[in-house]
Amino acid sequence: MKSADLNRQHERRLGNERLDEAHYFLDLGGLAATRREVPYTVLYETAHFGGDIGIVEGARNRTRVLPHLIRALSTPPDESAYGEVVEAFHRNTAKTLRRAAGLTRSLTDWDKQAQYEAHAQVIFRLRDQFGSDVEHHDITFRSRGAGANRLEHMIEDVHQNKLNPGTITFYLRTQAYSSDQGFENLLDDCKRLDIEITGEEPDSDDIRYLPLTIEFTKTDISRVLQSFRTTVVDVTLLRLPSSRVFRLTKSRP
Repeated sequence: MKSADLNRQHERRLGNERLDEAHYFLDLGGLAATRREVPYTVLYETAHFGGDIGIVEGARNRTRVLPHLIRALSTPPDESAYGEVVEAFHRNTAKTLRRAAGLTRSLTDWDKQAQYEAHAQVIFRLRDQFGSDVEHHDITFRSRGAGANRLEHMIEDVHQNKLNPGTITFYLRTQAYSSDQGFENLLDDCKRLDIEITGEEPDSDDIRYLPLTIEFTKTDISRVLQSFRTTVVDVTLLRLPSSRVFRLTKSRP
């Protein structure tokens, strides 16, 4: 790519223009569609911390926590046994959500169903073509089309890895509870999405990264993101020097 072309792409991104992707390719071949499912369950009235209902040391929820823990630890290395644990955990999650749906609250009470709404985690690992972290970057989720289920509205927290600054994690709330619909999967009706990724090199004006736009259809989103699961996205941004980095000139006599 010529330096002038890189500059045009960079200026278009700074101008908030959409880039038609012609320099990167998207590979969804690594999706875990055919991999063994990891057993996962949601326990009723169990939180991360707390002496009463904490999952580690809660006193009131031992009868809910210990049977699933014992079953997980005693599962033999056998495909059928593993599948039985997956199904058992699914049944327990369904039971938990049915109980949670029956909880009532007053106008001044907290939303008791909110803690049971599913989340998804997506981790971006940004590196250049040489394998180095792209420390300074920007990732923007931009849904295309009107509607409530916009992926950027589901983001609840963002965490950048301190040891590998090119790694950033997004936490998304992918369910919403209502008395009419129950626990609704927001990903089922997500809008077409552009993920815009821009790298920067603040220490030099002579180094730039070719900006990237990843386009996801509604079908792609349902394949890439799933509730109660983590998706890892590896991105290789092209790091290019300006024309001033390598310049040959004739020596003067």
